Amino acid sequence: SSTEAKMLIADDFKTDNDTNISILTNPRPNLVFIFLESWSTDNVSKLGGVKGCTPKFDSLCKEGLLFTQAYSNAYVSDQGIPAVLSACPSVSRVAVINQPSKVPLLPCISEELLKEKYSLSFLFGGDLVYGNIRGYLLEKKFQSLVEQKDLTQYPSGRIGIHDEYGFAELLKQINQKKEPFLQCFFTTSTHMPYDYVTADSWQSEPNDPEKKYTESCHYSDFHLGKFINAAKKQTWYSNTLFVI
Repeated sequence: SSTEAKMLIADDFKTDNDTNISILTNPRPNLVFIFLESWSTDNVSKLGGVKGCTPKFDSLCKEGLLFTQAYSNAYVSDQGIPAVLSACPSVSRVAVINQPSKVPLLPCISEELLKEKYSLSFLFGGDLVYGNIRGYLLEKKFQSLVEQKDLTQYPSGRIGIHDEYGFAELLKQINQKKEPFLQCFFTTSTHMPYDYVTADSWQSEPNDPEKKYTESCHYSDFHLGKFINAAKKQTWYSNTLFVI
């Protein structure tokens, strides 16, 4: 029965108060969630991946908290995004947000933050129709959804807006927001077929079987770095928690 099931897992959700660690200087910070499409430990230098591939992410590891025992909840975005925003574990071959009858039953951080007067926005350089992500975000009270069709001012690749323009738009949108806010950004350039524009002269090893993918991660890392450097100059930066 459901009562027995709740009793069996109740202990898993108990937390002793003195084990909680606070890292915030303000209990109600702005939140920026950056979903890095297809990124892997194998490419992150700090985690033993390809040397020199992700220098900016490596530097952020020193500035913030690096979770070294965090593992992928899923392998596609319509599973991964609700895993983050709704704390919903995925199961093989099934995405809960593709089941409209279940979406309203999911908890979501957006609905909690709405009660605290946060504005809620989601930016994606591709098409949110994939996997019913748009439907999920609308159900979860996101007030602003910006996707490829809304970003015609930028050059577009085969699957969406390149990350250099996505990160630039992210900064632009945040600068127009009133605090407090929840802003999500889902990148695109590290999704096959990796038709990004080279950011600098860095190249992976010639014998790297995933060379094009590896170099797309470096490209995305390069523009993540530009975004963070620009964000540090903004008035809202000191009151913002970034979750990457």
